[in-house]
Amino acid sequence: AATAYSKGELEYAAYLFDQEKIQTKLAREANERASQNIFKARNSVWYGASFLLQVTYLFDKMEECLGIVLLEALQNGTAVLDLKKLENLFYYIFDT
Repeated sequence: AATAYSKGELEYAAYLFDQEKIQTKLAREANERASQNIFKARNSVWYGASFLLQVTYLFDKMEECLGIVLLEALQNGTAVLDLKKLENLFYYIFDT
């Protein structure tokens, strides 16, 4: 947004700024859900697995999902990540 603004592209800068606010909100919400799901996982019936192992598994899955979304963004040539898709992938991880 700052680059677009400095080039005088005010409408595009405003659009990017709005997108950044939306994505920040979505990321914050996804982070909160991830924290809640980690707490649920810690208190679940995963017998024989330590909490650290569970958290490591969840972070690996989150990293995998983020990689999928980033790769798709690079392939599509978009500058804005599809955080809704990332959110859906996180839901899939934590619900399985």
